[in-house]
Amino acid sequence: MLTLSYHPTDGNRITVGTLSENCSNFTPGGTQNDLLAETLPPKQSEWDDVNFICDLARFTDNQIGTGTVGSPINTTTITANKGHPYLFLLFSDRNIVPDETILYNALDSFRAYN
Repeated sequence: MLTLSYHPTDGNRITVGTLSENCSNFTPGGTQNDLLAETLPPKQSEWDDVNFICDLARFTDNQIGTGTVGSPINTTTITANKGHPYLFLLFSDRNIVPDETILYNALDSFRAYN
């Protein structure tokens, strides 16, 4: 999970917070044992006050989701003049050595417009 915050007064930019370790490490009932994990259902979890669903059975997938504090589960809230659009951004890197800079660069280039 990657925490985000949105700043409409700062060029409609997203600010990147902290990236969690694998959610199977801190979600109750999680494991990194392949045989045990494959039978586990997804479970609600929390990182840096952001609520999300941890897919415990797929802990090896190298996926990063985003969220903002105070938003619904698996949601990044963007404040706009015409309401509060919600986003969930999911980054998957199937490489043996994942490169999160691709996600960070995409988030840095993100702008919300009305």
